[in-house]
Amino acid sequence: MFELLDSVVEEIGEENVVQIVTDGASNLAAARKSLIEKRTKLFWSPCAAYCLDIILEDIGELPIVHNVIGNEKKIPTHL
Repeated sequence: MFELLDSVVEEIGEENVVQIVTDGASNLAAARKSLIEKRTKLFWSPCAAYCLDIILEDIGELPIVHNVIGNEKKIPTHL
């Protein structure tokens, strides 16, 4: 991933790239670190949709929310 991102920045020109937005997948963590070390003027940000997905998953695991979701599944969908 590092080589791919680095080649794209090289092709576009580092002076034309300000920020790189990716999801937070672990395979991108090492690439992000290497790219930022090599290209010190770049900023990296996680994708907002990815962050919201993780937050909502965590909220769904809270006991009160988990119980509500579990009870909702018991409501008949047809009467």
